[in-house]
Amino acid sequence: MPMQPHRRPVRRTAVLAVAALAFAAPTLSSCGFRYATDRVYTPAAGLNDRSGEVDILGAVVVASRAGEGTLVASLSNGSATDAISLQSVTPASDAKVQVATFPAIDVAPRRDVDLATKRIAVTGDFGAGDVLTLTFAFSNGQSVTTGVTTVTNCDEFAGFDTAFADAPKGGATTGSPSSSAEATPSASPSASAAAEGEPYSCDFATPNQMPGASIGSDGGEPEGSSIDSSPTPAE
Repeated sequence: MPMQPHRRPVRRTAVLAVAALAFAAPTLSSCGFRYATDRVYTPAAGLNDRSGEVDILGAVVVASRAGEGTLVASLSNGSATDAISLQSVTPASDAKVQVATFPAIDVAPRRDVDLATKRIAVTGDFGAGDVLTLTFAFSNGQSVTTGVTTVTNCDEFAGFDTAFADAPKGGATTGSPSSSAEATPSASPSASAAAEGEPYSCDFATPNQMPGASIGSDGGEPEGSSIDSSPTPAE
């Protein structure tokens, strides 16, 4: 009797193939798109806004004391052909904050401008850690309203509160591209909003200087400490 040709179980093979694709689908759908490490984020105090032609990067208000500080940010023009200028920075309508006026700040095509060199003064009722709602208006019609954090003039921001570097306490300064070293204090209603307190301290308390602890006269253990530093006798 002649041998019958071998027939593959076609239906069974098809079922197995469909099952394999079903198990692989979740894995395949999670590959190649929207990785968390591919998305832009801000790993620092400064604000980053890339919603328009001009990027606003690392925006903060650096303050040496409550009530007065300097607007610091980097403006990056994404246009390859057109210069775009920052026309104004204004606070939210309900904010008790004033931002000094300044001449338009031009940003050339594919170039950056550092606002830290412009000495744009911010005064009002605010302190370190407060978020100020400010609106950046540009010549191309771009307008960005966003929160800008207030940081102290310490650590990586040390020396950036330049608007009041040589002004009397409570003075207001008008920032401008040419006011690099000769800012002129001006008495104005907004100046009275600046705080009369002491400058922020950049020193951090040591464990012995924490509240409730007093340092011994010899600089050693706090007085009254219950810690026994004598060696334990051998058994």
